[in-house]
Amino acid sequence: MDALPEGGAMLAVELPEGELELPGGVDLAAVNGPTSVTVSGAADAIGALEKQLRSQGVRVKRLAVSHAFHSSLMEPMLAEFAAVAQALTFNAPQIPVRTTAPGDIATPAYWVGQVREPVRFADAVRGAHEEGATRFVELGPDGVLSAQAALCLAAHAEVTVLPAQRSGTDGVRALLTAVAGAHVAGVRFDWGQLFGCLGGRVVDLPTYAFQHQRYWPLPVSGTGGAGGQGGDDAFWVAVRGGDADAVAGLLGVDPGEDRERLDDTLSKLTGWHDLYSSRGLRYQEEWQPVSVPVDPVLVGSWLVLAHAEHEETAADCAEAIRRSGGTPLVQVIDPADAAAELRQLVERSSSDRPWAGVLSLLGLAEDTAVATGLALVRTLADTDTRLWCVTRGAVALPDEEPPAAGGHALWALGRVAALEHPSLWGGLIDLPTAGVSDASLVAILSGVTAEDQVALRDEPLARRLVTAPPVAATPWRPQGTLLITGGTGALGSRVARWAALGGATRLVLAGRRGASAPGADQLVKELTELGAETTVVSCDFADRDAVASLVAEYAPNAVVHAAGVGGLGRLSELTEEDLAAAQAGKAAGAEHLDELCGDLDAFVLFGSVAAVWGGAGQAAYAAANARLETLALRRAARGAPATCVAFGAWGGEGMAEGADTELARRGVLVMDPDQALAAMADAVADTAPTVTVADIDWPLFAQTFTSSRPSSLLARLAGGPASDGAEVAGAPGDLRADLLALPHYERADTVLELVRTQTALVLGHADSGDIKPDRAFRDLGFDSLTAVEMRNRLTAVSGSSLTATVVFDYPTPAELAEHLLEELGIAPDGDEGEADEEQRVRAALAAVPTARLREAGLLEPLLRLAGEKTEDVEAPTAHAVDELDGEALLKLVEANDGEH
Repeated sequence: MDALPEGGAMLAVELPEGELELPGGVDLAAVNGPTSVTVSGAADAIGALEKQLRSQGVRVKRLAVSHAFHSSLMEPMLAEFAAVAQALTFNAPQIPVRTTAPGDIATPAYWVGQVREPVRFADAVRGAHEEGATRFVELGPDGVLSAQAALCLAAHAEVTVLPAQRSGTDGVRALLTAVAGAHVAGVRFDWGQLFGCLGGRVVDLPTYAFQHQRYWPLPVSGTGGAGGQGGDDAFWVAVRGGDADAVAGLLGVDPGEDRERLDDTLSKLTGWHDLYSSRGLRYQEEWQPVSVPVDPVLVGSWLVLAHAEHEETAADCAEAIRRSGGTPLVQVIDPADAAAELRQLVERSSSDRPWAGVLSLLGLAEDTAVATGLALVRTLADTDTRLWCVTRGAVALPDEEPPAAGGHALWALGRVAALEHPSLWGGLIDLPTAGVSDASLVAILSGVTAEDQVALRDEPLARRLVTAPPVAATPWRPQGTLLITGGTGALGSRVARWAALGGATRLVLAGRRGASAPGADQLVKELTELGAETTVVSCDFADRDAVASLVAEYAPNAVVHAAGVGGLGRLSELTEEDLAAAQAGKAAGAEHLDELCGDLDAFVLFGSVAAVWGGAGQAAYAAANARLETLALRRAARGAPATCVAFGAWGGEGMAEGADTELARRGVLVMDPDQALAAMADAVADTAPTVTVADIDWPLFAQTFTSSRPSSLLARLAGGPASDGAEVAGAPGDLRADLLALPHYERADTVLELVRTQTALVLGHADSGDIKPDRAFRDLGFDSLTAVEMRNRLTAVSGSSLTATVVFDYPTPAELAEHLLEELGIAPDGDEGEADEEQRVRAALAAVPTARLREAGLLEPLLRLAGEKTEDVEAPTAHAVDELDGEALLKLVEANDGEH
């Protein structure tokens, strides 16, 4: 093999063998399925054939190989290979083997011919089936051959094809899934051998069949502690309230004997309680692998937008879309006037042929990423399409460079777009350093993974929010001079009091209004009494020169950037000026401080959860806060101290003031400021440069968060399993063919029962009888995760490509069943309804024996309605029933129902 010359190539072609004409220099290498062949030969000849087939619209894929296997280019090594083969001893296989090349497998000639002859996998599969095989298991690293085998035997419903492994999935889970599938298909297993190594054992079944359903959770007894119930609650309320007498009473001590020690103990308990409670408020971003189909399919017309410098990447994306079945159109946009060009593009587009999706690469331009993202959302808001925004190097992944600020801010803006424009927004995709990861890109765009925040790397990674690990280090306490931006504001003044109580000796409170800010004099007096020398200064942190003067004069040892900024407003109302203003007020000041401050003990940035999971009306604010995250990550990468805390709502004075009740209805609980500050001190002591600190009722918040659009972001926090995006439950089948084989009047009921059955499986009900056709899925208990599972199940059993939001778009089982009929191209009951109903009733009555009609007391009333005599009722009466119309038959059945 090593002696063979290089220069060979192989090409996978999606055509039947009989429709492929091979030019000179190209040989047939494999026939894998009805429309899947592989050809092999000289690289030039393969390249020419590839170009020809692409021009004809045929899907092809160049294979990464070292030689042109199974072609004439292999002939120089056959003689030497034959000599080696003839030196070996061959025996007939003990297990029957279906060969993929002609000849006897127990001879050297077979193996020599195998090198040169095409691999006829499809013929081998069909041959095995003709010999009686109906269950096929693929033993290998992926399920590619399973897909082809299933296509070869697609006309045989009794056949089951199972891959033992699937690329990108958990190996043990994939194996056990295959075992389960084989068991369902009738394969007998020695379960003791299978599960014995895992500690499994045989248990006796109950002596009688029984049902046991529990609809209410069992009460869980509390374990006490700082957050316990009853007496513990009273104790900690007294501690938090500083009520020494109450604490003494609960402890059974005399408060008058040692008041000083009691006060000191009370102070320590309060600090411990704040710190302990705050550690349950910490969350962080994590990236989870996503499984994608080997050969995803994309349909419809796709608009690919890019600036001129990214045309090559746009072409790669367009080619990936085209290879997967879509029709791409690449449009180059001038960054100097992107908004106007986008508006013109939408106006020129054909309204009767809307784009299935818009893939924007405008986010690859760092300086204009957020502005063009805003323009896209505003321009496409009223169109019937899906918008996907692409970036490169814009997310914070382990062992990678810090994210680009513009792209990272675009991701934050996109999270807001998902909430404000759920039907428009497709999602965010971060490309690898090189290439576009064709199959992964198409799988994400198709919606089959149900993921909308994905980084394409060696394997696709989906963004999740998870609980952050506890901090073992001692919480931070500022030493020397502490500079607090927004120092006289609601949050800044809280930080100042906390610092003074913690022993800070010098505080510099800076803000736009300086000493003229309301309450500034009183605050200075209070802080001075706590032992901190306090100065209030005026400074516009968007002005670099002003920041430079401030830093030079006060030389801070640590900085807390707590300055607030507006930036509120829905995307449909925002302008580029609003984006710039929010950035100047929030991010520019932090960037100036980063540049101008020397060595610091701590550099703390007050961010917002709006940048973490979005917030309606907070797009500009979210984008500005995302830049703070980028800054913290950049500082940490160069070894400088940095902590960006994305805070949730604070109680008391501040940005969330007066909104407590409304926020609580959505699952957002306001934090006690002391706990929030304890969490900040913990975060500074930690090594992670970014953390989210918020008090959230996750099940309730997730329900609100996903009310208009499914999302897996909170899957690990909201009590549901994290979707891997590729798991599809349910047995595949041709539902349309099955329905067309039924009488017209049975189709709608069959589909409705299918929807109800799948709903019951998703929700864990014993049977579909618990699912009322007209009850909303949300009322039944659906959330974003169960909605995705339901979509996956229906896609699997119907073969139709359904959107991830289908359960919310068609909110009851009855509406969803009607939509599924339309997707399958089967018209709902129409003009034929009455005739079909009559036919259904006649068929039902004709199937009932005469004796059963007599037992039910229905025979004589039927005969009387038909005008027949009733003396002799032994003879069949189908001819009399045929004379009744549908309404009469229905009334008859209704009148007699339940009498016997």
